[in-house]
Amino acid sequence: MLEDLSLIRTTPGTTHDGKPFDLYVQKMVGKGDLKLERIPADILGTPRDIEVYRSTRKSGFISDWKNMAEDASYCSEYWADLKIGRGAFGFRCAECFLILTHRVKADPSRHELYENVDDFYHAVKQWLKKPGQRQTLGLGIDCSDSLLYEGITGHARRLIPLFADDKS
Repeated sequence: MLEDLSLIRTTPGTTHDGKPFDLYVQKMVGKGDLKLERIPADILGTPRDIEVYRSTRKSGFISDWKNMAEDASYCSEYWADLKIGRGAFGFRCAECFLILTHRVKADPSRHELYENVDDFYHAVKQWLKKPGQRQTLGLGIDCSDSLLYEGITGHARRLIPLFADDKS
């Protein structure tokens, strides 16, 4: 990845009491738990580079969701989401619902992308072994724009074959 981070375009504002909105994020950067990285546009297939924070997810790799809607006909009763990252993906589009999600302890203009890909692979292998209504596993549909980062993470390339394997 590119090391030149001098072109950072935004700095989050401050709260009403004058603290930087990304105070928690900056503390995590200072401790080394988050690392700012610029991902080149040619890897992402985007018009420009995107800045993300890279970190390691320690647990909770998959979120199980149960459809609680009265009209459950629009989607499955159960689905799960691989939590490969969180937050908006980095173009800072005003229309993006991800900007308004995961706001606590996050930078709304930079996605947090987890780099421990092997841990996610093993979590999916275990998830597939559990019996029940497990029908759908999203590659970050609710927590991240996962296919955007496929060139970096390789989650789809590694995980899709697991679903075709009778032993999984």
